[in-house]
Amino acid sequence: MNGLTFCFVISDIDFESGKTLKPSIRNDRCYKFGKASGFTNGTLIITEQLSVIKDVLDFQGYHCVLWNQIKVQPSGQLFATNGDSGAPVFVKDGDGQLACVGIIVGGTTDGMVYVTPVTRILQEFGISQLKTFIPNIADLAKDIHSIKRTLEQLSYTVQAHMSNT
Repeated sequence: MNGLTFCFVISDIDFESGKTLKPSIRNDRCYKFGKASGFTNGTLIITEQLSVIKDVLDFQGYHCVLWNQIKVQPSGQLFATNGDSGAPVFVKDGDGQLACVGIIVGGTTDGMVYVTPVTRILQEFGISQLKTFIPNIADLAKDIHSIKRTLEQLSYTVQAHMSNT
């Protein structure tokens, strides 16, 4: 493989725009495709701060305070499991297109999942959106032209070699 691609299509669920959103009351149904648990959906827990919360977790005798995280409740099955950390979480925007709202950072034994808002991550890196996976027709045309030119040169070389033998 010549690089990592990130584009998936599952029935009517696809993400290729690179669009991001802050969570809101209008888009509480969320989706993710994790390495360990695959495609799942859940519900953003909406609060007055639009689901960005402070929570205190007790873990093996330690207190862990989570600030400004999105909380996701599973819908039927677990939303995420060990090995899904780092998986992007999506909601549908007003046009029905997927937009990333965050990245999974952990969860609790009762299935609650915590997600770091992606807009804050991008802000820290000075980036406005995620990578777009919609193909650029001009770039594709250049690539095709380059491949044709290479094939023509290869064909010429093979023909010259064959006539010399």
